[in-house]
Amino acid sequence: MLNWFSMANMDNDEVLEFSSLIEQAAQLYQVGQYSESFQEHVFSDVLANFVGSSNGVYSLVGCRLMVRFLDRHCNAAYLSMPAIYYEFSQTPLKVAEYNGNDKAFLRHYREQIHDYSIKVVQYHSYSQINLRTMFSLIACTILEVPCSLTAAAASCLMMTIQDFALTQEKIPDRSRFWLHAIVLSIMSLICWVHKAPDLYRYVNEIISRRAKDAPQLNPPLLKTYNLQSQHAYWKKSTLFFEDWELRYGLWKHFQAARLLFCLAVFLAVLFTDCEGRTKKVVIHVPYKVKKIKHVHTVYKTIHHHHTHHDHEHGLVPDDHEHFHHMHLLEEPSPTHVQAIPEFLPDGPLDLPLDISEMPRDIPLKSIRHGIPLYRQK
Repeated sequence: MLNWFSMANMDNDEVLEFSSLIEQAAQLYQVGQYSESFQEHVFSDVLANFVGSSNGVYSLVGCRLMVRFLDRHCNAAYLSMPAIYYEFSQTPLKVAEYNGNDKAFLRHYREQIHDYSIKVVQYHSYSQINLRTMFSLIACTILEVPCSLTAAAASCLMMTIQDFALTQEKIPDRSRFWLHAIVLSIMSLICWVHKAPDLYRYVNEIISRRAKDAPQLNPPLLKTYNLQSQHAYWKKSTLFFEDWELRYGLWKHFQAARLLFCLAVFLAVLFTDCEGRTKKVVIHVPYKVKKIKHVHTVYKTIHHHHTHHDHEHGLVPDDHEHFHHMHLLEEPSPTHVQAIPEFLPDGPLDLPLDISEMPRDIPLKSIRHGIPLYRQK
């Protein structure tokens, strides 16, 4: 169908009618891992022949098809209009689990997605529906493959779009407002998906400045803008994102995630580097729990099992477990409490970190459980 579509000569009405059939076919197609679900040429053909087309209808159809291909968790229905995703926003969006094969697949098409998305902006910045569909496409990549690659690629694309909106002379102000709103929406979505506190603070600063001096630069996208006199001058540099600030925020977030991952692996190896025992290792991750007047520091536990036998002390080679649990005393609340970031690196993790909530009754005394003894021969 795509091959015939790209070769046939049709007017815009016929293109829209036939595109509905293609979209329906794409929606019925069961998508698993991207590399196993699509032939290599499919994405390249859709990006080159449709998304990057100078014909607005063809470009719209291409972006919609790409969204159908990528959207495995039905998020597209909630991505029709750019919005601000605050840290505690209650949204029905679903973030997919990280998959290394999907990351490799998008790495292969990263430059093409970037280049043809820029063409959408260059050719169709006057069309709100085209820009909104392009926004849905970029948002789907962030949600479906949540990793440093998609976050960095989307940020790079947004900086290019912001530069276009600031420097291009032949586009109306309304189009500039739309583009700046899309940039902010994508950056807030990256923060929401990855829970990056430092980057969130910077994005929130931009949101607040714009709300005061230039609200037209924030979502949503409007058909008409009635600017008041105090909002007429909106080109102040403090209202836009600095490339180095975004790069630093992303680097700090993912670097901290990698360090946390390496620390967890190191502790696992440290406690399990022996032979001849069945061992249950508990790695404690500090987590601040706010309460009235005090802050309880409790420890979420990560369990890891290893089986081996101990012949060194003449003990029966029997399975046993070591339990290490720690409960800390109540401590005064510090002036500034900063929680351990609850995010992980985008690599696979051997230790299960999806841990149930801690019980409400937290012991106030230090407790250490004894190590079970081996049975003698």
